[in-house]
Amino acid sequence: MDNVIGPQAALSTEEYQQIFHLWNSEYPIGISYPDLAAFLEFLSPLGDKKHYLIKESEMISAWLLSFDRNGGRWFSIIVGPKHQKKGMGNHLLQYVMQREQNLQGWVVDHERDIKTDGSPYPSPLDFYLKLGFRVVPDVRFEKQGISCVKIHQSKRVIES
Repeated sequence: MDNVIGPQAALSTEEYQQIFHLWNSEYPIGISYPDLAAFLEFLSPLGDKKHYLIKESEMISAWLLSFDRNGGRWFSIIVGPKHQKKGMGNHLLQYVMQREQNLQGWVVDHERDIKTDGSPYPSPLDFYLKLGFRVVPDVRFEKQGISCVKIHQSKRVIES
């Protein structure tokens, strides 16, 4: 498995550009951004940002960002389309879970959202449940184009 780079507090402009492209192509349309400046503006207020990357030939294959928001430690993860279903996201998230505790995030828990290209966005909920995350069923994020449930890292120790 590729080595994880990070944590890093900041990235190069080229790395941010690659992540922006992955974000807009792999996440639901409801959380897409019109340009890199808008994406960076979204990231700007997040506290104690830590970027973790997996690269192949200088291109980012997977990215995980952990950050402080609303009194908790949150994360976002994206795996490029050529690298999905090959264990890369599992490897990256387990790497971070061994270094950071009490991670929480938003996850789509249905099959109704779509990507910017019009294709369906498949729910990754089972992926997180297999890694020991638990659903907070009464806490949701809802806006046009996306509907998510909150998940949080359980106390279970993850084995590599």
